[in-house]
Amino acid sequence: MALSLRDRRALILFGAVAGVALLAFLYLNVLRGGGGEEAAPPAVSTGGPTPTPTVSPTPTPRETLPPVVLAGSRDPFSIPPALQTGAPPPSGSVGPPPTGTGTTPPPTGTGTPSPTPTTPGGGQSTTVGGHTVVLLDIFQGGTKAQVEVDGTVFTVSEGETFDGNFRLVSISGSCARFVFGDEGFTLCTSPQK
Repeated sequence: MALSLRDRRALILFGAVAGVALLAFLYLNVLRGGGGEEAAPPAVSTGGPTPTPTVSPTPTPRETLPPVVLAGSRDPFSIPPALQTGAPPPSGSVGPPPTGTGTTPPPTGTGTPSPTPTTPGGGQSTTVGGHTVVLLDIFQGGTKAQVEVDGTVFTVSEGETFDGNFRLVSISGSCARFVFGDEGFTLCTSPQK
């Protein structure tokens, strides 16, 4: 049976309306999650106008993160234990350091920095690998040397490594031979003429 032009138009219109109805159903029930809800019973009228309840959206609670704890954190303004002398801090105003004629014995311990760094002096100095190295003293019968690297003083014996990559190779008289990595150099306590 052949369809007339009028019947074809009616089928196209019916198909379009059915398609729109299907899309509306899918949107309301599937995409918006409205399926499965029961409708509220109709409200009973009491004769007067009834206020429309307003629904305010509830805020999404924020996730609270725990406080940040830094492992090994310390007060950046505290004095490191290696530099503490055990004396109480001075009270009142700060004045110049006391002067005296006494000498301070070299620090004890091998390869450890002394508690009070000194200024370069005493012997020869050189710059190796970006570090300033000064030979301050040779003592204990030529078995130990006091060496300053970038303002930190070390007391080392022959063959001992200090400040990372420095090593005291040998002591001969008032001079000491050092290596930094593969670079060797010699410093003396009193510059040779």
